[in-house]
Amino acid sequence: MKKTFLYAVVVIVVALGSYFAYGFLNTAKGPVTTEESLPQEGLPVSNLESGSEITRYGDTYIYTNSEFGFKLAFTKAWEGLNPRTLGGSEFSLKSIYMQVPVVYCNEAPDPKTGTCYASPMIVSVYSKSQWDAVSQGALKPTFIAENADYVFAYATWQDAPAGMEQLDFQIPSVIASFRFK
Repeated sequence: MKKTFLYAVVVIVVALGSYFAYGFLNTAKGPVTTEESLPQEGLPVSNLESGSEITRYGDTYIYTNSEFGFKLAFTKAWEGLNPRTLGGSEFSLKSIYMQVPVVYCNEAPDPKTGTCYASPMIVSVYSKSQWDAVSQGALKPTFIAENADYVFAYATWQDAPAGMEQLDFQIPSVIASFRFK
């Protein structure tokens, strides 16, 4: 009886260890690099909304937003990155949802591609007066940087969609890569 119980515990421990090791090894790792450390030639991935583009350098994707004059570097975990910009409100000028493809749809799929997306991170752009108001609130986004015209901040998702809980999007490294053009 004791031997059977001990064997069952060992099998469960090995199975759980294998499950977590598999998840760890299949999660994108490695630091996000900045564009300055990459080769000069990049492969355009897609032309997005007017004034935005993603260029691939190896396993790194550089998102360039010409409207607000900034760049961000994303790792391989962000493959399929599809930024979607939503117009402003009284709270922000614009919000850029950094979306990645997902298997299970929580919302309606993109009508153009039929692909479902989730947004691990949202970058919002504020006027100085909007930021002054928003930064006083209880649920304020996290400050990234500011220039003479705008304040940039971000927020991350609260609950990852099914199947994406174990992915490491390295959001702190993405934010650290923020550069003005």
